[in-house]
Amino acid sequence: MPEVKGKNREVDEFISSLPRNKRRIVNALRDVLFEAEPAIAETIQWGQAVYSKDGTDICHIEACEEHISLGLYRARDLADPSELLDGSWADHKHMKFRTAEDIKKEEFKAWIDEILHFPKK
Repeated sequence: MPEVKGKNREVDEFISSLPRNKRRIVNALRDVLFEAEPAIAETIQWGQAVYSKDGTDICHIEACEEHISLGLYRARDLADPSELLDGSWADHKHMKFRTAEDIKKEEFKAWIDEILHFPKK
């Protein structure tokens, strides 16, 4: 199925099902994603919001019991001088957010830009 760019109704429904604080976090992350790259596509896969462009997965947003997790694909080579990213997987890193104020918007935008400019696998 072809990728549909822009915001997706299924993701809207996923977000609306979350508690208020988690909705704020997910909406803030989503806003940064679309600011960084308006032509991304979003969908629901594995019970979480997944973001991609031209068939390449960029990141996913997962609602966990105590926090929201942002997972970045192809993250092994991302610049992370502040050491904000966590995870032991070879090519996947994540961050946990308990409030929308925890989001480091400029770092997040820079990572999205880096991921989008990595050579295609």
